[in-house]
Amino acid sequence: MDPTQLNRQGNDEGTEYRSIAFYRTEKEKQIIEAEIKRLTDAKIYKGKIVTEVKPFVAFYPAEEYHQEYVYYHPDNSYVSAVSIPEYLKFRKEFKGNFKPL
Repeated sequence: MDPTQLNRQGNDEGTEYRSIAFYRTEKEKQIIEAEIKRLTDAKIYKGKIVTEVKPFVAFYPAEEYHQEYVYYHPDNSYVSAVSIPEYLKFRKEFKGNFKPL
């Protein structure tokens, strides 16, 4: 995902593809804004970061057919060519406790 693309992720376009970060506390908001500033100052991206920073209001689970989609559809061409490689790259860059594929 490129946080400089407004309402877009790759070929997918629309507000449902916007870059957004939700916070529950003022401290979380400060952390998000500080990271955006750090990335901007470091010139990690060529364009302006357009990620929205909004207070968390409610969580809406995705439809059932979207749940664990990568796990249940590893042979899907988009999953195997895009989703899995991006996930593996993310795991290399960010250490943590991740679910296995």
